[in-house]
Amino acid sequence: MVYKIKEGLYFDNEKLNIIKGEYNKYLYMLRYNSFPDISRKSRRSIYPTIVFLSATICNLKCKYCFAHSGTYGNNTMKELFLFDDYVEIFESALKQFGGINAISFFGGEPLLNFDEIKKFVVYMHQKYDNKKIPFMAIASNGIIMNQEIKNFLIKYDIGFCTSLDGPKELNDLNRVGPNIKSVYDKVVDTMNSLADATIRKSIQFTFNKEHLINYKKEDIIIWIKEFENLNIEGYEVVAVTSDDENCKIDLENPIIFNNYIQLCNDISNYCLQAIRSGNLVPMPKIFASLLLHIIKKVYQEDCSAGFSFSVSPDKIAFPCHVCADDMEYGIEFTDFFREEVENNEKYQMVDKITRENIEECKSCIAKNVCSYNCKGLTCRNSYKIPKERCVMMQIFTERVIVFLADEYAENKDEIKKILIEISKGKNYAKTSR
Repeated sequence: MVYKIKEGLYFDNEKLNIIKGEYNKYLYMLRYNSFPDISRKSRRSIYPTIVFLSATICNLKCKYCFAHSGTYGNNTMKELFLFDDYVEIFESALKQFGGINAISFFGGEPLLNFDEIKKFVVYMHQKYDNKKIPFMAIASNGIIMNQEIKNFLIKYDIGFCTSLDGPKELNDLNRVGPNIKSVYDKVVDTMNSLADATIRKSIQFTFNKEHLINYKKEDIIIWIKEFENLNIEGYEVVAVTSDDENCKIDLENPIIFNNYIQLCNDISNYCLQAIRSGNLVPMPKIFASLLLHIIKKVYQEDCSAGFSFSVSPDKIAFPCHVCADDMEYGIEFTDFFREEVENNEKYQMVDKITRENIEECKSCIAKNVCSYNCKGLTCRNSYKIPKERCVMMQIFTERVIVFLADEYAENKDEIKKILIEISKGKNYAKTSR
């Protein structure tokens, strides 16, 4: 479908072509079928990612936590993974799938299980050649860090992702923990301690109602600059998904809606100005990914949930960690797991969700370049993507298209440098929390 962005500027969301001028649009439509179609990819890898729910306990009590303070509804008998369980699941998955794309140590707070994680990683490096070991990352809340953990991350090249929700006063409203005066200060201390570590480091910024209700123009730029001081490769911005009235983003509220639009445009302005100046600052993965896919005319691959899987300490596998508090989605992980997945209705519901069968996506300008479709969340939300995500993606997409149409030629060299860095994975870590 060809969308009008502004007077004399159009975007084809199927072939990812930008068309300038009314006459060119007329010619484009006449010759539409002569333009090549784009090959669609449905997976991020031919191999799954294993997300180990290393600990179903947490040292924080974040108010918007989808995992019920890391407990996933207390539906598991065991709270911590054991070394033998890590080995058993990895070796069985390797045999069943022929390879593993990546391993994420998730929680709860995975570093509460550090000793068992360390044993498993050492085992992997003793048994397998480095080239055969999947990329590994830890998604931590950033409260626990010491020299031993730092040395471990560096030695085995373990990526580290944590969460920091903007400035101290807003972060500490919702990211809280027993006997912790300031979660913000603890996380900043952790990231500063890792400043010289040659590993992939990233931050997830989850913003909520409290960020927006008193938002002023360019506030988020101040917050972003705080992230940049932490020597990270990249960060992600995510609108909270919560039923908590103190956190929930109500776009029916005109103040919230207008401030949200301003925030999205402020992020766009900051990223685009960085490109114009050739300043390779970290930028949100969602924004960098849009730039990359539109320029290269490559569809954004679908989320791999349902093919990739999350495993609890009880060795129950779920199609996504977002589903791990609902045992209806759970399958006992055995040597026949892959066969059982193919016959499990709940797993297949998640696995088969694509942007092609979500109603909001079908008529969206960003349908084929959107990286915001979390299959687990969409499945549990009655096949609907949260509106906040759609609004942000549409704004980012239109801003990128206008920039490329008006300024690509004069910024081609700077854009090329950024694309090279993005392609290397240096601008953002391949982890999320």
